[in-house]
Amino acid sequence: MSERTPTGTVMPTAGDLNGHQSAGPAVLAAPAGPIDPLRRLGRWRRRTATMPGEASGRLGLAVLALALFVYFSVSAENFFQAGSIATMGLTMASVLIVVTGTMALLIAGTVDISIGTMFSLVAVIAGQIATATYSTPLTLLAGPLVGALLGLANGVMVRLLKISPLIVTIATMIAFGGLAKVVTGGLAVSDFPPSLMRLGRTAVVGQVSVQVIVALVIFAVGGFVLVRTRPGLRVYAMGGDSRAASAAGVAVGRTTVALFTVNGALVGVAATLTIARLGTVDPLTGQGFEFAVLTAAILGGVAFAGGSGRPLGVIIGVATIGILQAGLIFIGLRDYWQEVATGAVLVTALAADQLLERTRDTGGLLAAVRRARGRSAPTAEAETGDGGDSAATLGRLPRQGPLGATVLAARGLRRDFGSVQALRGVDVEVRAGEVLCLLGDNGAGKSTLIKILSGADRADAGTVEFLGEPVTYSSTRQARDAGIRTVYQDLALVPTLSVVHNFVLGDEPTRRIAGVVPVRDEAAAARRTAAGLAELGIRVPDPYTTVRRLSGGQRQAVAIARAIVGGARLVILDEPTAALGVRQTRYVLEAVRRLADNGTAVILITHDIKTVFAVADSVAVLRLGRVVHSGPVDDVGEHSLVRLMAGL
Repeated sequence: MSERTPTGTVMPTAGDLNGHQSAGPAVLAAPAGPIDPLRRLGRWRRRTATMPGEASGRLGLAVLALALFVYFSVSAENFFQAGSIATMGLTMASVLIVVTGTMALLIAGTVDISIGTMFSLVAVIAGQIATATYSTPLTLLAGPLVGALLGLANGVMVRLLKISPLIVTIATMIAFGGLAKVVTGGLAVSDFPPSLMRLGRTAVVGQVSVQVIVALVIFAVGGFVLVRTRPGLRVYAMGGDSRAASAAGVAVGRTTVALFTVNGALVGVAATLTIARLGTVDPLTGQGFEFAVLTAAILGGVAFAGGSGRPLGVIIGVATIGILQAGLIFIGLRDYWQEVATGAVLVTALAADQLLERTRDTGGLLAAVRRARGRSAPTAEAETGDGGDSAATLGRLPRQGPLGATVLAARGLRRDFGSVQALRGVDVEVRAGEVLCLLGDNGAGKSTLIKILSGADRADAGTVEFLGEPVTYSSTRQARDAGIRTVYQDLALVPTLSVVHNFVLGDEPTRRIAGVVPVRDEAAAARRTAAGLAELGIRVPDPYTTVRRLSGGQRQAVAIARAIVGGARLVILDEPTAALGVRQTRYVLEAVRRLADNGTAVILITHDIKTVFAVADSVAVLRLGRVVHSGPVDDVGEHSLVRLMAGL
C-alpha cells in the first residue's frame, strides 16, 4: 500500500515497511505532505536562520563598545562631540571599506595579509597619476583598477601554486611594500587636483563626509550579497568545507580568485579616497593597516578558519576598534600603549571565540554549566535515538515492488594508469528500483569504476549506456545534470551550513526583489528541503540547525535525500554506513531502501557484509579490476562473498 502526498510524491505507508520499525525517534514515518519549516519560526529566528553559516553572537562586544564609549565620554572632555564622532567615522571609513572584502575572504576560509602594503602601493600609484594628469576621474578609476589587478595576482597565485594563502600573501606583502618605495623613490607624493581634494573633504550630511557614506554603502551591499544571495551562500560553503562545496558544484577555484580581486578593488577604493582626504601620500601610508582590518573582522566574529561570521558583528567590531583607538588618543595614552591595548582586546576576542567554539561542539553554554554542576546534558545521540545498541540487528529490508527497466549498463570498461590496470573489462548493470551493492578489497577498482560512472574520469575502452543511450561525461556536473548523483562518504555536506542550505547548495532557488535584484528564495528552499526529506520519510530535529549538530546517521540520510532532488535516476553511495553505529546504520539503510522503492536505481559501495544482506537486491564483486561475481544477492552466502573478495 502507498499514498500520494499533495505534491504528487508516492510515499510508503506504515504497512509498506512490513513491520520494520524505526531504530529510534530520528526515523519517523513521512508526514502527510511537505510543510514549510519557516512557518514554525518566530520573526527574528526566521531572519537569522535563513542567513548562511553559524551565527556569531556579538552582543557582548556591543556592550563592550558602549561601555568604552561611555568611559571615554566621561574621561575625555571633548570626546562626546559631533565633530569628534565624525572624525572617528572618517578615520575608520577605510577600514570599513576594506573589511568588506576581508570578511568575505575569511568566511571563504582564506586570507590576504598583503592589504597594508597593497594599500600603500595603490595609494602612491594613484597619487602619481593624479599629479601627472591632474585628472580626478582618471585617478578615481586608476586606484580601484590597480587594486583589482594586485588582488587578481594574489588570487591566481593562491589557486595555481596551491600554497597556503597566508604564505602567498606574506610574500606579496613584502613585494608590494618594496614596489611602493621603488615607484616613489621613497619620497612623498602631493600636489593633487583641487577637485580630488574637495571630494575627499566634502561633508554630505552635517559633518558626515563622502568617504563615510561610500564606506557604509559598500559595506551594506557587501553584507547583503553575503547573507542573501546565491554567491554569498557558496562563499560560506567554501569556508565550511571546500571539498564538500566543490562536490556540490561550487566553482571553488574561480570564486577564490574573484574574492581576492574584489578585495583588491576595495583596497584601491579606500586608498584613493584616503589620498583625496589627506592631500599627500608616501610609501608607508598603509603600514599596519592590515592589522586594523583583520582585528575588526575577527572581533566581529568572523572565524579565521572560515564558514561563520555575520556583517552585523563585523560592523560592531569596526565600531569597537574606532572607539578604542580614538578614546586612547583623547585620554593621552602614548602610541606604544595604544598598540598594547588594541592587541590585548584582539587576544581577548580570539580567546572568547575559541571558548564559544568549544561550547558549541559540546552542546552549548548551558551544557557546559550543567557539566560544571555535575549534571550531564542530553547528547544528540540520546535525543535522536541514534545511540549504539549492541543488541540491535540490521535485519532484512525487502524490496516493496518489481524492478524496472535498466537505468545504467557498463560494458567492457578498461582503465589503465601506466602499467597499472585498474579496470579490466568490467560489466555492471543496475535497474530502476534496484540496490546493487558493489564490493571489493582495497585496490579492486571500485573507486575507478565509480569515477567513470559519475563523470570524474574516462574509460580507455568500453561503453556506458544511461537510460538506453550511449553517454560519455566529461565532468561530474554533466553526469549530475543527466540524473546521476554521487554521495561521498566524507564530502557530502558542509558542517557549518544548515540542513536547508546544504540541501539546495549548488542549485539554490532564487527570486527577484522588485523584479530586479536576484536573491535566494528561502521559502522555496525550505519547501524543497521538507519535500525531499519527506520523500524518504526522514525527519531531523530542526531543518535550520547546522549539520555539525546532527548525528552521523542523520547526516548520511540528509545527504541521500539531497541527492534525489531534481530528478535523480541513479544514486551512487560511497560507503554510506562507514563509522556508523548499528542504529545509525539502520537509519541510513532504511532511507536507501525507500529511495529504491520510489523507483531510483542505487549503487552502494560497501565493505560490510551485513549491510549487503540487509538492503541489496544484487551484488557485484570486484577483484584486481575484474568482476569475479555478479548476480542476485539470494544466490550467494556471506561466507562465499568473503571468499570472493579475498580471491579464494
